[in-house]
Amino acid sequence: MENGFVEKVGRGRGTKFILSKRYYEHFGKKGEYTRRKGLDKEANKLLIIEHLKNYKKGYIEDFVEALRDIPRYTINRYLRELKDGGKIELIGNPRIVKGDKKAFWRLKQ
Repeated sequence: MENGFVEKVGRGRGTKFILSKRYYEHFGKKGEYTRRKGLDKEANKLLIIEHLKNYKKGYIEDFVEALRDIPRYTINRYLRELKDGGKIELIGNPRIVKGDKKAFWRLKQ
């Protein structure tokens, strides 16, 4: 990190280390750098909102698939923040994880 070859991404349990932006630029892999670094918190929350606009409802598995490099506990935090902000709501019992009655998220009416 001191020499600029590696950079730290994230905090706490979600911390990871990736090769530096300069490394990927040198080898013409700017897109690879962006993918490995990931999007910021607000962009990830907008992705959840966009999914719900497109599909009317979303299950946790959908969000885990869409945000594949984000830990599940972080996705749950994003969902809770969106819920607390009045943008989305959870329908159903979150303890039911299979079948027709499992809980799902949707945009708040």
